[in-house]
Amino acid sequence: MSAYGPLAMVADVLSGIYAWVTSLCCAVTCSTQSMQVNERNLRVVKLLAEGGFSFVYLVEDDEKKKYALKKVLAQLPEASELARWEVQVHQSFKHANLMPLIDHAVVSTASGAEEFRLLMPLYPDGTLLDLAVRLMEGGKRLEEGRALHLFAQVCEGVLALHSHSPPWAHRDIKPANILLSEGDVPVLMDFGSVASARRHISNRTEALLLQEDAAQNCSMPYRAPELFDTPSQGDIDERTDVFSLGATLYAMAFCRSPLERLRRHVPDMSMAP
Repeated sequence: MSAYGPLAMVADVLSGIYAWVTSLCCAVTCSTQSMQVNERNLRVVKLLAEGGFSFVYLVEDDEKKKYALKKVLAQLPEASELARWEVQVHQSFKHANLMPLIDHAVVSTASGAEEFRLLMPLYPDGTLLDLAVRLMEGGKRLEEGRALHLFAQVCEGVLALHSHSPPWAHRDIKPANILLSEGDVPVLMDFGSVASARRHISNRTEALLLQEDAAQNCSMPYRAPELFDTPSQGDIDERTDVFSLGATLYAMAFCRSPLERLRRHVPDMSMAP
């Protein structure tokens, strides 16, 4: 009998990786023609967005009512914990300016992963970023009064997060995470980034860990300065969201965050005369 050498070992490892990837692909594509969320039978109309192991679909029920369904594939316990946390945040609020969760379910896949299905309302008008792009393409800008009206409502949603006990911070406030519902009501979404707002930092290790976490969960152009260079001694609190709110308002006026350089192909659509 031949010895089990390095080449055979590598072949087995590659074979295992291939089987894992194949099972993931099946979980993503083979089961998305229709999906069940508890008692709801949903037909997938199309894929709206994807990123990492998350997929957002346009779905409709038996009565042709349309929804947005977010599917999260969790291969590891840590990923399952994060998905459950996102569900918990959704269920903690009933606020006009925070994304509601209509229903959710957790199912096991053939690969042994957990598949989280979060059913949410559909907002056909898209996000604040989509609005800005449409206006720019038409050579227009967001009117000052409308911008302030939208911004005030976003602040109401953020205040609800900060008023939670203990206070929570969204940590990824930006135009792309603000949907527009009927009546020009902004709705803050994407609660996977939500975390405790108040953190005491007592050493350099804790500071670096917070910076690493912020790099994964807080979009750079809207990230507070203290999350780029966290002090080794100090406190982090809700003011990280306040910076992101200010950067978002700036973007509503100038079509870019204060930390972004204006791209050559994007015209200056500022409110300034």
